[in-house]
Amino acid sequence: MLAWLQSVDGSIPPHALLVAEERLLATQNGVGLYDNGQKSPNHQQGTVHVTSHRLLYIDDARPELCSLALQLSTVAQSEYYNGFLTSSSKVELVLNSASTDDDDDDEGWTCAICAHENPRSLGQRRTHCALCGAVRPAKSTSAPAPANELQCTVCTFINVQGATSCEICGTPLPLPKPKSIPTQTNERQTMKISFRKGGDKAFYAVLKKALQAKAWKVTQTADLPRAEQGAGISGILNAVESNTSASTDSVASALKDLEALTAQAKSMVALASTLSAKLQQQSAQSSLSSSPSSRSSTPLSSSTPTPDATSFIQRSLYNMGLTLSEGPVVQSSDSNSSGDERRYLDELAAEVGGLLSDGLMGGRGMVGLDEIWCAWNRARGVALLAPETFIAALQKAITGRGLGLGMRTLKSGLIVLHEPRLSHASFCARLLSSTPPPFSGTVEDTQVWHTPLDVAAREDVAVALAAQLLQAAEDDGLLWRDVEPFGGVRWTRNVLKDWTWDGD
Repeated sequence: MLAWLQSVDGSIPPHALLVAEERLLATQNGVGLYDNGQKSPNHQQGTVHVTSHRLLYIDDARPELCSLALQLSTVAQSEYYNGFLTSSSKVELVLNSASTDDDDDDEGWTCAICAHENPRSLGQRRTHCALCGAVRPAKSTSAPAPANELQCTVCTFINVQGATSCEICGTPLPLPKPKSIPTQTNERQTMKISFRKGGDKAFYAVLKKALQAKAWKVTQTADLPRAEQGAGISGILNAVESNTSASTDSVASALKDLEALTAQAKSMVALASTLSAKLQQQSAQSSLSSSPSSRSSTPLSSSTPTPDATSFIQRSLYNMGLTLSEGPVVQSSDSNSSGDERRYLDELAAEVGGLLSDGLMGGRGMVGLDEIWCAWNRARGVALLAPETFIAALQKAITGRGLGLGMRTLKSGLIVLHEPRLSHASFCARLLSSTPPPFSGTVEDTQVWHTPLDVAAREDVAVALAAQLLQAAEDDGLLWRDVEPFGGVRWTRNVLKDWTWDGD
Protein backbone atom coordinates (compact mmCIF):
# COMPACT_ATOMS: atom_id res chain seq x y z
CA MET A 1 0.00 0.00 0.00
CA LEU A 2 1.04 3.66 -0.16
CA ALA A 3 4.11 4.54 1.87
CA TRP A 4 2.51 7.58 3.51
CA LEU A 5 -0.39 5.62 5.00
CA GLN A 6 -0.19 4.34 8.56
CA SER A 7 -1.90 1.24 9.88
CA VAL A 8 -4.41 1.71 12.72
CA ASP A 9 -6.57 -0.63 14.76
CA GLY A 10 -10.08 -0.06 13.42
CA SER A 11 -11.71 -2.47 15.87
CA ILE A 12 -11.93 0.29 18.48
CA PRO A 13 -14.33 3.26 18.14
CA PRO A 14 -13.12 6.17 15.99
CA HIS A 15 -13.23 8.60 18.93
CA ALA A 16 -10.67 6.43 20.74
CA LEU A 17 -8.23 6.89 17.84
CA LEU A 18 -8.21 10.67 18.19
CA VAL A 19 -5.51 12.54 20.07
CA ALA A 20 -6.05 15.47 22.41
CA GLU A 21 -6.12 18.29 19.84
CA GLU A 22 -7.83 16.27 17.08
CA ARG A 23 -11.56 16.67 16.28
CA LEU A 24 -13.83 14.38 14.27
CA LEU A 25 -15.50 16.39 11.47
CA ALA A 26 -17.42 14.00 9.18
CA THR A 27 -18.07 10.30 8.51
CA GLN A 28 -19.17 8.43 5.37
CA ASN A 29 -19.65 4.70 4.89
CA GLY A 30 -19.64 2.58 1.74
CA VAL A 31 -16.30 3.79 0.33
CA GLY A 32 -13.32 2.15 -1.37
CA LEU A 33 -9.70 3.20 -1.97
CA TYR A 34 -7.64 3.46 -5.16
CA ASP A 35 -3.83 3.36 -5.17
CA ASN A 36 -2.51 5.44 -8.09
CA GLY A 37 -5.60 4.71 -10.15
CA GLN A 38 -5.72 0.99 -9.29
CA LYS A 39 -8.22 -0.55 -6.91
CA SER A 40 -6.69 -1.58 -3.61
CA PRO A 41 -8.02 -5.15 -3.19
CA ASN A 42 -8.04 -5.07 0.61
CA HIS A 43 -9.73 -1.69 0.94
CA GLN A 44 -12.93 -1.80 -1.11
CA GLN A 45 -15.63 -1.70 1.55
CA GLY A 46 -15.26 0.51 4.59
CA THR A 47 -15.98 3.79 6.34
CA VAL A 48 -13.91 6.95 6.02
CA HIS A 49 -13.63 9.59 8.76
CA VAL A 50 -12.16 13.04 8.26
CA THR A 51 -10.70 14.78 11.30
CA SER A 52 -8.91 18.07 11.75
CA HIS A 53 -5.55 16.33 11.23
CA ARG A 54 -6.08 12.98 9.50
CA LEU A 55 -8.16 10.88 7.15
CA LEU A 56 -9.12 7.53 8.72
CA TYR A 57 -10.26 4.50 6.71
CA ILE A 58 -11.89 1.74 8.78
CA ASP A 59 -12.38 -1.49 6.83
CA ASP A 60 -15.66 -3.35 7.35
CA ALA A 61 -14.32 -6.88 6.77
CA ARG A 62 -11.01 -6.74 8.68
CA PRO A 63 -10.91 -3.53 10.71
CA GLU A 64 -7.92 -4.53 12.85
CA LEU A 65 -5.70 -5.39 9.85
CA CYS A 66 -6.82 -3.27 6.90
CA SER A 67 -7.60 0.07 8.53
CA LEU A 68 -5.41 3.03 7.54
CA ALA A 69 -4.71 6.63 8.49
CA LEU A 70 -3.47 9.45 6.25
CA GLN A 71 -1.96 12.68 7.55
CA LEU A 72 -3.68 15.65 5.89
CA SER A 73 -0.34 17.44 5.94
CA THR A 74 0.82 15.10 3.13
CA VAL A 75 -2.02 16.18 0.81
CA ALA A 76 -0.82 18.69 -1.76
CA GLN A 77 -3.98 18.93 -3.84
CA SER A 78 -7.52 17.55 -3.96
CA GLU A 79 -9.89 17.09 -6.89
CA TYR A 80 -13.52 15.99 -7.16
CA TYR A 81 -14.98 13.83 -9.97
CA ASN A 82 -18.68 13.27 -10.54
CA GLY A 83 -19.91 9.76 -11.19
CA PHE A 84 -21.06 8.78 -14.67
CA LEU A 85 -23.29 5.82 -15.50
CA THR A 86 -21.88 2.93 -13.46
CA SER A 87 -18.89 4.90 -12.17
CA SER A 88 -19.23 6.28 -8.65
CA SER A 89 -18.16 9.73 -7.54
CA LYS A 90 -14.54 10.01 -6.46
CA VAL A 91 -12.25 12.36 -4.56
CA GLU A 92 -8.63 12.31 -5.71
CA LEU A 93 -5.86 13.33 -3.31
CA VAL A 94 -2.49 14.32 -4.76
CA LEU A 95 0.14 13.45 -2.17
CA ASN A 96 3.59 14.70 -1.41
CA SER A 97 6.50 12.31 -1.24
CA ALA A 98 6.59 10.17 1.90
CA SER A 99 8.26 12.15 4.63
CA THR A 100 10.56 10.68 7.20
CA ASP A 101 10.22 13.68 9.49
CA ASP A 102 8.61 12.73 12.75
CA ASP A 103 7.42 16.23 13.48
CA ASP A 104 4.06 15.58 11.79
CA ASP A 105 3.30 12.70 14.13
CA ASP A 106 4.77 13.44 17.52
CA GLU A 107 4.67 10.37 19.75
CA GLY A 108 3.97 10.74 23.45
CA TRP A 109 6.86 10.94 25.87
CA THR A 110 7.48 10.93 29.63
CA CYS A 111 9.16 13.88 31.25
CA ALA A 112 12.32 12.90 33.12
CA ILE A 113 11.84 15.71 35.66
CA CYS A 114 8.20 15.41 36.82
CA ALA A 115 7.28 12.03 35.25
CA HIS A 116 4.30 13.65 33.46
CA GLU A 117 2.92 11.63 30.53
CA ASN A 118 2.81 14.09 27.64
CA PRO A 119 0.20 12.87 25.15
CA ARG A 120 0.74 12.17 21.50
CA SER A 121 0.45 15.17 19.18
CA LEU A 122 -0.36 15.36 15.46
CA GLY A 123 0.80 18.96 15.11
CA GLN A 124 4.18 20.52 15.66
CA ARG A 125 6.64 18.67 17.82
CA ARG A 126 6.23 19.39 21.55
CA THR A 127 9.55 20.71 22.79
CA HIS A 128 8.57 21.32 26.43
CA CYS A 129 6.73 19.35 29.10
CA ALA A 130 3.11 20.46 29.46
CA LEU A 131 3.34 20.29 33.29
CA CYS A 132 6.75 21.55 34.36
CA GLY A 133 8.11 23.10 31.15
CA ALA A 134 11.26 20.98 31.05
CA VAL A 135 12.93 20.68 27.64
CA ARG A 136 12.24 17.45 25.81
CA PRO A 137 15.36 15.32 25.36
CA ALA A 138 16.60 14.92 21.83
CA LYS A 139 16.09 11.60 20.10
CA SER A 140 19.13 9.34 20.11
CA THR A 141 20.12 8.32 16.61
CA SER A 142 22.57 5.57 15.83
CA ALA A 143 25.35 6.42 13.44
CA PRO A 144 25.10 4.61 10.10
CA ALA A 145 27.65 1.97 9.31
CA PRO A 146 30.54 3.21 7.19
CA ALA A 147 30.06 2.60 3.52
CA ASN A 148 33.54 1.06 3.15
CA GLU A 149 32.90 -1.85 5.56
CA LEU A 150 31.30 -5.24 4.88
CA GLN A 151 29.62 -7.41 7.55
CA CYS A 152 30.03 -11.19 7.52
CA THR A 153 26.71 -13.03 7.29
CA VAL A 154 27.97 -15.84 9.59
CA CYS A 155 30.03 -14.30 12.40
CA THR A 156 28.91 -10.66 11.86
CA PHE A 157 32.53 -9.46 11.79
CA ILE A 158 33.01 -6.12 10.06
CA ASN A 159 35.50 -6.50 7.23
CA VAL A 160 37.20 -3.74 5.29
CA GLN A 161 35.99 -2.82 1.82
CA GLY A 162 37.49 -4.88 -0.94
CA ALA A 163 37.78 -8.12 1.05
CA THR A 164 36.30 -11.19 -0.66
CA SER A 165 36.16 -13.45 2.41
CA CYS A 166 35.76 -12.93 6.14
CA GLU A 167 39.00 -12.46 8.02
CA ILE A 168 37.69 -14.47 10.99
CA CYS A 169 35.76 -17.44 9.61
CA GLY A 170 36.68 -17.34 5.92
CA THR A 171 33.08 -17.14 4.71
CA PRO A 172 32.76 -15.49 1.30
CA LEU A 173 31.48 -11.97 1.67
CA PRO A 174 28.51 -10.67 -0.37
CA LEU A 175 29.30 -8.27 -3.14
CA PRO A 176 28.57 -4.63 -2.29
CA LYS A 177 25.46 -3.22 -3.95
CA PRO A 178 26.16 -0.60 -6.57
CA LYS A 179 25.02 2.87 -5.75
CA SER A 180 21.73 3.64 -7.45
CA ILE A 181 21.56 6.79 -9.48
CA PRO A 182 18.63 8.89 -8.32
CA THR A 183 16.08 9.38 -11.04
CA GLN A 184 13.57 12.13 -11.16
CA THR A 185 10.01 11.29 -12.17
CA ASN A 186 7.07 13.51 -12.89
CA GLU A 187 4.48 10.83 -12.05
CA ARG A 188 1.98 12.00 -9.45
CA GLN A 189 1.36 9.89 -6.36
CA THR A 190 -2.40 9.84 -5.85
CA MET A 191 -5.04 8.15 -3.78
CA LYS A 192 -8.74 8.09 -4.68
CA ILE A 193 -11.75 7.65 -2.44
CA SER A 194 -14.72 6.08 -4.23
CA PHE A 195 -18.15 6.89 -2.76
CA ARG A 196 -20.49 4.01 -3.62
CA LYS A 197 -23.36 5.03 -1.33
CA GLY A 198 -23.44 8.79 -1.90
CA GLY A 199 -22.53 11.54 0.53
CA ASP A 200 -19.56 12.57 -1.61
CA LYS A 201 -20.33 16.29 -1.95
CA ALA A 202 -20.93 16.93 1.73
CA PHE A 203 -17.84 14.92 2.68
CA TYR A 204 -15.65 16.72 0.15
CA ALA A 205 -16.82 20.11 1.43
CA VAL A 206 -15.75 19.19 4.96
CA LEU A 207 -12.45 17.78 3.67
CA LYS A 208 -11.64 21.00 1.80
CA LYS A 209 -12.31 23.07 4.93
CA ALA A 210 -9.99 20.81 6.96
CA LEU A 211 -7.23 21.15 4.34
CA GLN A 212 -7.60 24.92 4.30
CA ALA A 213 -7.62 25.22 8.10
CA LYS A 214 -4.31 23.32 8.45
CA ALA A 215 -4.83 22.57 12.11
CA TRP A 216 -1.55 20.61 12.22
CA LYS A 217 0.38 23.87 11.81
CA VAL A 218 -1.26 25.56 14.77
CA THR A 219 1.27 26.02 17.57
CA GLN A 220 0.29 24.00 20.58
CA THR A 221 -0.42 25.84 23.82
CA ALA A 222 2.04 23.63 25.64
CA ASP A 223 4.84 24.72 23.27
CA LEU A 224 4.34 28.43 23.96
CA PRO A 225 6.64 30.11 26.49
CA ARG A 226 5.23 29.46 29.90
CA ALA A 227 4.01 32.58 31.70
CA GLU A 228 5.85 33.44 34.82
CA GLN A 229 3.93 32.19 37.82
CA GLY A 230 3.15 34.59 40.61
CA ALA A 231 5.70 34.51 43.39
CA GLY A 232 6.64 36.61 46.36
CA ILE A 233 4.54 39.53 47.61
CA SER A 234 3.15 40.26 44.14
CA GLY A 235 1.88 36.71 43.78
CA ILE A 236 0.24 36.79 47.22
CA LEU A 237 -1.51 40.08 46.44
CA ASN A 238 -2.73 38.74 43.10
CA ALA A 239 -4.09 35.61 44.79
CA VAL A 240 -5.92 37.66 47.45
CA GLU A 241 -7.40 39.93 44.79
CA SER A 242 -8.54 36.94 42.75
CA ASN A 243 -10.21 35.31 45.76
CA THR A 244 -11.93 38.59 46.70
CA SER A 245 -13.25 39.01 43.18
CA ALA A 246 -14.58 35.45 43.14
CA SER A 247 -16.30 35.96 46.52
CA THR A 248 -17.89 39.20 45.32
CA ASP A 249 -19.24 37.50 42.22
CA SER A 250 -20.66 34.65 44.31
CA VAL A 251 -22.42 37.04 46.72
CA ALA A 252 -23.87 39.06 43.83
CA SER A 253 -25.16 35.90 42.18
CA ALA A 254 -26.71 34.71 45.45
CA LEU A 255 -28.47 38.05 45.97
CA LYS A 256 -29.90 37.86 42.46
CA ASP A 257 -31.24 34.39 43.18
CA LEU A 258 -32.79 35.63 46.44
CA GLU A 259 -34.50 38.51 44.64
CA ALA A 260 -35.87 36.12 42.03
CA LEU A 261 -37.16 33.82 44.78
CA THR A 262 -38.88 36.75 46.52
CA ALA A 263 -40.56 37.83 43.30
CA GLN A 264 -41.70 34.27 42.64
CA ALA A 265 -43.10 33.96 46.18
CA LYS A 266 -45.10 37.16 45.72
CA SER A 267 -46.58 35.86 42.47
CA MET A 268 -47.50 32.54 44.11
CA VAL A 269 -49.31 34.33 46.96
CA ALA A 270 -51.16 36.50 44.44
CA LEU A 271 -52.16 33.40 42.49
CA ALA A 272 -53.40 31.71 45.67
CA SER A 273 -55.47 34.76 46.57
CA THR A 274 -57.00 34.84 43.08
CA LEU A 275 -57.89 31.16 43.15
CA SER A 276 -59.36 31.40 46.65
CA ALA A 277 -61.51 34.37 45.61
CA LYS A 278 -62.75 32.50 42.56
CA LEU A 279 -63.58 29.43 44.64
CA GLN A 280 -65.54 31.54 47.13
CA GLN A 281 -67.41 33.21 44.28
CA GLN A 282 -68.18 29.83 42.75
CA SER A 283 -69.43 28.52 46.09
CA ALA A 284 -71.72 31.53 46.46
CA GLN A 285 -73.09 31.09 42.95
CA SER A 286 -73.70 27.38 43.56
CA SER A 287 -75.62 28.06 46.77
CA LEU A 288 -77.64 30.77 45.04
CA SER A 289 -78.49 28.60 42.07
CA SER A 290 -79.53 25.71 44.30
CA SER A 291 -82.33 27.77 45.88
CA PRO A 292 -85.80 27.15 44.29
CA SER A 293 -86.49 30.85 43.71
CA SER A 294 -83.39 31.48 41.64
CA ARG A 295 -82.96 28.13 39.96
CA SER A 296 -84.68 29.24 36.79
CA SER A 297 -83.51 32.84 36.72
CA THR A 298 -79.77 32.29 37.38
CA PRO A 299 -78.34 29.69 35.04
CA LEU A 300 -74.78 28.49 35.64
CA SER A 301 -72.15 29.74 33.23
CA SER A 302 -70.70 27.29 30.76
CA SER A 303 -67.24 28.18 32.06
CA THR A 304 -68.06 27.24 35.64
CA PRO A 305 -65.63 24.59 36.93
CA THR A 306 -67.01 21.22 37.88
CA PRO A 307 -67.04 20.05 41.52
CA ASP A 308 -64.16 17.68 40.77
CA ALA A 309 -62.07 20.54 39.39
CA THR A 310 -62.90 22.70 42.40
CA SER A 311 -61.89 19.92 44.79
CA PHE A 312 -58.65 19.38 42.88
CA ILE A 313 -57.76 23.09 43.12
CA GLN A 314 -58.47 23.11 46.85
CA ARG A 315 -56.31 20.03 47.47
CA SER A 316 -53.47 21.56 45.44
CA LEU A 317 -53.62 24.77 47.46
CA TYR A 318 -53.64 22.80 50.73
CA ASN A 319 -50.61 20.74 49.66
CA MET A 320 -48.65 23.87 48.77
CA GLY A 321 -49.84 25.79 51.82
CA LEU A 322 -51.26 28.58 49.62
CA THR A 323 -54.70 28.81 51.19
CA LEU A 324 -54.96 32.41 52.32
CA SER A 325 -58.00 34.10 50.82
CA GLU A 326 -56.76 37.47 52.03
CA GLY A 327 -53.33 38.98 52.51
CA PRO A 328 -51.15 37.71 55.35
CA VAL A 329 -51.39 39.41 58.73
CA VAL A 330 -48.37 41.66 59.35
CA GLN A 331 -47.39 43.71 62.37
CA SER A 332 -47.24 47.45 61.94
CA SER A 333 -43.80 48.97 62.47
CA ASP A 334 -45.18 51.67 64.82
CA SER A 335 -47.13 49.31 67.11
CA ASN A 336 -45.39 49.20 70.48
CA SER A 337 -48.21 48.86 73.00
CA SER A 338 -49.29 45.57 74.58
CA GLY A 339 -52.77 46.04 73.13
CA ASP A 340 -51.37 46.09 69.62
CA GLU A 341 -49.34 42.97 70.40
CA ARG A 342 -52.43 41.11 71.62
CA ARG A 343 -54.42 42.25 68.60
CA TYR A 344 -51.63 41.03 66.33
CA LEU A 345 -51.62 37.60 68.02
CA ASP A 346 -55.41 37.43 67.79
CA GLU A 347 -55.27 38.07 64.07
CA LEU A 348 -52.53 35.47 63.65
CA ALA A 349 -54.57 32.98 65.68
CA ALA A 350 -57.59 33.62 63.46
CA GLU A 351 -55.42 33.14 60.37
CA VAL A 352 -53.86 29.84 61.45
CA GLY A 353 -57.21 28.67 62.80
CA GLY A 354 -58.71 29.24 59.37
CA LEU A 355 -55.95 27.19 57.78
CA LEU A 356 -56.48 24.31 60.22
CA SER A 357 -60.24 24.44 59.76
CA ASP A 358 -59.88 24.41 55.96
CA GLY A 359 -58.07 21.08 56.06
CA LEU A 360 -54.38 21.75 56.66
CA MET A 361 -54.31 18.62 58.83
CA GLY A 362 -55.16 16.69 55.67
CA GLY A 363 -57.34 14.17 57.49
CA ARG A 364 -54.43 13.00 59.63
CA GLY A 365 -54.81 12.60 63.34
CA MET A 366 -51.37 13.92 64.26
CA VAL A 367 -49.10 16.41 62.47
CA GLY A 368 -45.76 17.88 63.53
CA LEU A 369 -45.59 21.59 64.22
CA ASP A 370 -42.66 21.93 61.85
CA GLU A 371 -44.85 20.85 58.94
CA ILE A 372 -47.62 23.29 59.90
CA TRP A 373 -45.10 26.11 60.36
CA CYS A 374 -43.58 25.51 56.89
CA ALA A 375 -47.01 25.35 55.22
CA TRP A 376 -48.13 28.55 56.93
CA ASN A 377 -44.98 30.43 55.95
CA ARG A 378 -45.38 29.27 52.35
CA ALA A 379 -48.91 30.65 52.39
CA ARG A 380 -47.69 33.96 53.84
CA GLY A 381 -45.10 34.45 51.08
CA VAL A 382 -42.38 36.84 52.26
CA ALA A 383 -44.11 37.82 55.55
CA LEU A 384 -42.42 35.00 57.47
CA LEU A 385 -43.02 34.24 61.15
CA ALA A 386 -40.54 33.27 63.84
CA PRO A 387 -41.13 29.90 65.58
CA GLU A 388 -41.90 31.62 68.92
CA THR A 389 -44.59 33.80 67.35
CA PHE A 390 -46.00 30.80 65.53
CA ILE A 391 -46.31 28.69 68.71
CA ALA A 392 -47.92 31.57 70.61
CA ALA A 393 -50.48 32.15 67.85
CA LEU A 394 -51.17 28.41 67.57
CA GLN A 395 -51.77 28.02 71.31
CA LYS A 396 -54.11 31.00 71.22
CA ALA A 397 -55.99 29.49 68.27
CA ILE A 398 -56.38 26.11 70.03
CA THR A 399 -57.67 27.56 73.29
CA GLY A 400 -59.74 30.42 71.91
CA ARG A 401 -61.32 29.12 68.70
CA GLY A 402 -62.52 25.68 69.75
CA LEU A 403 -60.68 23.75 67.06
CA GLY A 404 -60.88 20.49 68.98
CA LEU A 405 -57.14 19.92 68.69
CA GLY A 406 -54.48 19.31 71.31
CA MET A 407 -50.76 19.91 71.52
CA ARG A 408 -48.21 17.61 73.16
CA THR A 409 -44.46 17.17 73.25
CA LEU A 410 -43.09 13.70 72.54
CA LYS A 411 -40.02 12.23 74.20
CA SER A 412 -37.84 13.11 71.20
CA GLY A 413 -38.72 16.80 71.69
CA LEU A 414 -41.04 16.97 68.68
CA ILE A 415 -44.16 19.06 69.31
CA VAL A 416 -47.23 17.73 67.53
CA LEU A 417 -50.80 18.85 66.99
CA HIS A 418 -53.29 16.00 67.42
CA GLU A 419 -56.94 15.16 67.56
CA PRO A 420 -58.52 14.29 70.97
CA ARG A 421 -58.49 10.58 70.19
CA LEU A 422 -54.69 10.63 70.04
CA SER A 423 -54.12 12.21 73.43
CA HIS A 424 -51.93 10.19 75.75
CA ALA A 425 -54.78 8.98 77.96
CA SER A 426 -57.13 8.09 75.08
CA PHE A 427 -54.42 6.30 73.11
CA CYS A 428 -53.24 4.23 76.09
CA ALA A 429 -56.81 3.29 77.04
CA ARG A 430 -57.56 2.19 73.50
CA LEU A 431 -54.29 0.29 73.30
CA LEU A 432 -54.89 -1.60 76.56
CA SER A 433 -58.45 -2.45 75.57
CA SER A 434 -57.12 -4.28 72.53
CA THR A 435 -54.78 -6.29 74.79
CA PRO A 436 -56.82 -8.41 77.26
CA PRO A 437 -55.46 -8.88 80.78
CA PRO A 438 -54.06 -12.25 81.89
CA PHE A 439 -56.61 -14.83 82.93
CA SER A 440 -54.76 -18.16 83.15
CA GLY A 441 -51.54 -17.23 84.88
CA THR A 442 -49.38 -17.84 81.79
CA VAL A 443 -48.12 -14.94 79.75
CA GLU A 444 -48.24 -16.88 76.45
CA ASP A 445 -52.03 -17.22 76.60
CA THR A 446 -52.68 -13.47 76.62
CA GLN A 447 -49.77 -11.91 74.71
CA VAL A 448 -50.82 -9.51 71.95
CA TRP A 449 -47.94 -7.67 70.31
CA HIS A 450 -48.04 -4.16 68.82
CA THR A 451 -45.59 -2.87 66.21
CA PRO A 452 -45.25 0.74 64.98
CA LEU A 453 -46.44 -0.32 61.54
CA ASP A 454 -49.64 -1.87 62.89
CA VAL A 455 -50.40 1.10 65.15
CA ALA A 456 -49.70 3.57 62.29
CA ALA A 457 -52.19 1.78 60.03
CA ARG A 458 -54.81 1.52 62.77
CA GLU A 459 -54.51 5.09 64.11
CA ASP A 460 -53.79 6.81 60.76
CA VAL A 461 -50.49 8.39 61.84
CA ALA A 462 -46.93 8.25 60.58
CA VAL A 463 -44.83 5.21 61.53
CA ALA A 464 -42.25 7.36 63.35
CA LEU A 465 -44.99 9.04 65.40
CA ALA A 466 -46.58 5.65 66.19
CA ALA A 467 -43.24 4.42 67.58
CA GLN A 468 -43.00 7.47 69.86
CA LEU A 469 -46.58 6.96 71.08
CA LEU A 470 -45.75 3.36 72.02
CA GLN A 471 -42.57 4.51 73.75
CA ALA A 472 -44.57 7.04 75.81
CA ALA A 473 -46.90 4.23 76.94
CA GLU A 474 -43.84 2.16 77.85
CA ASP A 475 -42.43 5.01 79.94
CA ASP A 476 -45.65 4.96 82.00
CA GLY A 477 -45.17 1.25 82.69
CA LEU A 478 -48.18 0.19 80.62
CA LEU A 479 -46.16 -1.74 78.01
CA TRP A 480 -42.92 -3.61 77.79
CA ARG A 481 -40.84 -4.04 74.71
CA ASP A 482 -39.22 -6.97 72.97
CA VAL A 483 -36.29 -6.47 70.61
CA GLU A 484 -36.47 -8.99 67.79
CA PRO A 485 -33.34 -10.74 66.43
CA PHE A 486 -33.38 -8.77 63.16
CA GLY A 487 -33.62 -5.33 64.77
CA GLY A 488 -37.38 -4.92 64.97
CA VAL A 489 -39.10 -3.74 68.16
CA ARG A 490 -42.56 -4.74 69.35
CA TRP A 491 -44.57 -3.93 72.47
CA THR A 492 -47.08 -5.85 74.56
CA ARG A 493 -49.07 -5.24 77.71
CA ASN A 494 -47.15 -5.19 80.97
CA VAL A 495 -48.87 -8.10 82.77
CA LEU A 496 -46.71 -7.60 85.88
CA LYS A 497 -47.87 -4.06 86.55
CA ASP A 498 -50.98 -5.03 88.58
CA TRP A 499 -49.51 -8.13 90.24
CA THR A 500 -48.79 -8.09 93.95
CA TRP A 501 -45.71 -9.86 95.27
CA ASP A 502 -46.62 -11.94 98.35
CA GLY A 503 -43.05 -12.87 99.18
CA ASP A 504 -43.41 -16.61 98.41
